Amino acid sequence: MIASTLILLAAASGFLCEHRFPVAGSFIPYCTNNKTGPAVFVIHGTNRNARDYLGYLADLDTLVIAPQFQENPPGLYWTSGWREGNRSQDPQRVSSFEVVDRMVEMFHGAAIVGHSAGGQFVTRYAAGTRLRGLTYIVANPGSYMYLDETRPFVAGYCPDFNEYRYGLEDLNLYMSAGVAPDYPNRKVIYMLGSRDTKIDANLDNGCEARRQGRNRYYRGLYFHQHLKTHFGRPVHRLVVVPNVGHDPERMLQAAKAYLPD
Repeated sequence: MIASTLILLAAASGFLCEHRFPVAGSFIPYCTNNKTGPAVFVIHGTNRNARDYLGYLADLDTLVIAPQFQENPPGLYWTSGWREGNRSQDPQRVSSFEVVDRMVEMFHGAAIVGHSAGGQFVTRYAAGTRLRGLTYIVANPGSYMYLDETRPFVAGYCPDFNEYRYGLEDLNLYMSAGVAPDYPNRKVIYMLGSRDTKIDANLDNGCEARRQGRNRYYRGLYFHQHLKTHFGRPVHRLVVVPNVGHDPERMLQAAKAYLPD
């Protein structure tokens, strides 16, 4: 009864969350505002609440799509590795990054936006995909993929600090092709809430992440500086959103100003 009510409410509000995108003989569910135009993809966080994330951007005057990286069948499903492009747990074994590649091509994607775990997805996808012409907005992720072994801090004994998803060792199948050659020239925007400084239960507090900084805000600042040092010049863009913490709605509202026209 509750599930039926939610479906009816979603339909009444125009958020059609029961679409299925076919992939490798299976499918991934996605939500959409059902408009026309170049697609903006919005990637959900740890709670996999694609419908909520659609709602944050559904008033855009273009097509918005929120893929649902579900953790149970039917359809493709993933462990937490969806956020780093790992392959699904079902027999099809499809990378979550490959899924988005196919959706971007099908729906003429213009931008990909993600917050928190979704931001982790977008920051790594921006480095790995071979698709071009996209805008990537990375909001408040808990960790980043460094491009060499340098880190701003040492957090004790940490032998795996440079393994993927924190670095470039032991890459998964999708990322095994390496960082895209044009990565430094891509339109990547890192958006950090100035108050996203709490050490909450969802923050990665392993030694690999702690080497990147104490909290999400400082990890973002340090990573942007890492890119400048690594490439020997300023690359990508950093935007600090004042007086906002780990708030997906407010961060994605702020992200609208940086989406392509």
